[in-house]
Amino acid sequence: MRIRFIYPQGFTLIETMVTLLIVSVGMLALGSFYIALIGSESDAQKRLAAVHMAEQLIEDWQKNNALPNAECTLTQAYNGQPVGATSVPLLIGNTMSCKTTAGPDFIFDILLQEQPAKAPLPPNHPNNPNASAPNNSALGILLTNPSVAGSPSVKVRSVKISWNHKGQPKFVILTNIAKAF
Repeated sequence: MRIRFIYPQGFTLIETMVTLLIVSVGMLALGSFYIALIGSESDAQKRLAAVHMAEQLIEDWQKNNALPNAECTLTQAYNGQPVGATSVPLLIGNTMSCKTTAGPDFIFDILLQEQPAKAPLPPNHPNNPNASAPNNSALGILLTNPSVAGSPSVKVRSVKISWNHKGQPKFVILTNIAKAF
């Protein structure tokens, strides 16, 4: 007597369902990874545009030793300029909201700051109340303007570009140290 084995033809329903479950979990993981990748690319593009804008502003400010103009389109009225104005002169301490004119439309807030440089004064600095020997410090020459007594000669300038990404505030700050006279 011969024993005959019967080999199944095809897959069972359980094997097919388990395979579909594994494939669908893998596809969901890939989909969520793709969505996160797109979101981080958008943030990277905004950060790159903000850094580029801040570099342009700080370079113009440094080169001309005058407040720069923002090359963007106003999204809110600013210093008498209407919404939609372009190439707007910036003011120190006032935040301006504008949309980039080059590349994708990103809305940024721009803030310029300028402050005198501050450093610890050496014991012999003429502006130090405990100075024992005035005018003996090279640091004193750097920190004050020799033509105007007591005025600072070195200023720290900063440009802050901020934006919102997925409801969270993001920003870049670039600084420059410049002579004030």
